[in-house]
Amino acid sequence: MRRCLPALLLALILPLCACAAPDRTATEVTVLKIGKADAILIALPDAAVLVDAGEDEDAGEILENLEKQGIERLDAMIITHFDKDHVGGADGVLRGVAVEQVVDPQYEKDSTQYRQYLTALEETGVPRTRMEDGETLSLLDGKLTVSAASLSAQDDNNRSLCVLLDTGFHCFLLTGDAEEARIDELLAQGLPACDVVKLPHHGRWKENLPALLDATMPRAAILCDSEKNPAEEETLALLQARGIAAYQTQYGDIRITSDEEGLTIRQ
Repeated sequence: MRRCLPALLLALILPLCACAAPDRTATEVTVLKIGKADAILIALPDAAVLVDAGEDEDAGEILENLEKQGIERLDAMIITHFDKDHVGGADGVLRGVAVEQVVDPQYEKDSTQYRQYLTALEETGVPRTRMEDGETLSLLDGKLTVSAASLSAQDDNNRSLCVLLDTGFHCFLLTGDAEEARIDELLAQGLPACDVVKLPHHGRWKENLPALLDATMPRAAILCDSEKNPAEEETLALLQARGIAAYQTQYGDIRITSDEEGLTIRQ
């Protein structure tokens, strides 16, 4: 059994309200098949969080999954960065389900999707926590740790928030669209061993991916890709050589269950 150890000083702690289905006993992580885009639903026994919201047309799929899982409110929606395939569906989610707070990085973007997101935030009045360079945020009594980039990146991908989830039984790392510079920063800060890593940027090859896998030692890797934009062969070959199971969203939703009985991944 692995547990996430604190890798960074926790700068801020925000208690959140319970909202997951009342009969839930395990943590369930659902990585949605929505093309080359990210939308990851984390449902704990007493809380639910959405990490990224896909593209404009993906809000309906996200809301449908919330309904299927009996989730009537999100404790938080975390937007790792403002590329259209991460923030595009956020406005629809904000209007379609109660959201306690939004967490996103402290920068602006000139895009239609970002402006739609800002409009929905204003209309719904959902509180917004903006993470400054290098800040770390603890949510859900320490089960979720969000870290912001401390480098002065000019590109959106290297501004990606990264998320560590500790279920009490297993550890997950979600890396947004981190490029080499952001990965180097995470490695310098120190990463715990993780059972599951969502590889950055839809499975595109990065020169320091081997170092990321060395640090985290995952048993499974998640790749948010599509048939038109599949994960790169070099990335898949690395996972195969390391004996790490690869799960690609182009083949369907990925559902991960974590509890005292173990870790189960279904697709």
